[in-house]
Amino acid sequence: MSSCLVSIALSVVFISQAEERVEADAGLKIQAAIKQLSSSDFATRKKASQLLWKQGLAAEPQLRAALKSPDGETRLRARKILRDFDYGILPGVDPGIAGLVRDFRDGQPQQRQAAFQQLLDKEQYATTERLIRLEKQPEVRRGSLSQLVQHPKAIGEFVEQSRIDALMEAVAADQNDDWRRTVTIQLMFSPKVLQYHTEKKQLKKIIALIENEKQDAARAQMLNTLSASPAIGSVIEQRQLAMLLTALKAEPNKRLRGQLLSRMY
Repeated sequence: MSSCLVSIALSVVFISQAEERVEADAGLKIQAAIKQLSSSDFATRKKASQLLWKQGLAAEPQLRAALKSPDGETRLRARKILRDFDYGILPGVDPGIAGLVRDFRDGQPQQRQAAFQQLLDKEQYATTERLIRLEKQPEVRRGSLSQLVQHPKAIGEFVEQSRIDALMEAVAADQNDDWRRTVTIQLMFSPKVLQYHTEKKQLKKIIALIENEKQDAARAQMLNTLSASPAIGSVIEQRQLAMLLTALKAEPNKRLRGQLLSRMY
């Protein structure tokens, strides 16, 4: 083996050993900081918490284990750090974004709504999606998703990538069929969504919702919402009248069909 190859081989070994030492040192630091969470000294507990947060996801396994600690302070501080991790508040995240996430997570209703809007304005779509999925209150999930689909930039991002369907499922996961149906109508027949599908020549998806709806009252609500929507003008401009007629054909009540048709024109 040439001296050059030997040098390369030795370098690889040294680098690998150095990386292992760094990982081992970090593991020991995390372990020591976990123990310090139960210190009787407040400053020590605070410093340990800060160190563990700065370690990021590398500290997560030991923090999860600390949730089973017999010490209440250790469990409390570990849970608080992990909650930040779950919400994407990690080292390296812009402090302004982290602050908005905390405002949404911990704030009052108006503050939460304002924080969510700012995150949308800053195009933090992955963050807003995570917040919706983590939200415990069904009505807040629903309101946040409604806020998202009304945002001119966000709607394109989510509808184009079919992420809106998955989000709707997440929003309604723990609710009954009536609640799910109400959310579907509210969101999929909102002016922004209808406008988007019209401009992209994708109204078939909306029509399919109407055609597949078995409940008379829900189907009538969909058609009423569609016929009264400001987006109807755009549908006509985009020469998609055939789609509207297809939607109307799904309604078996002739009188209602006539009323809806006259309203559209």
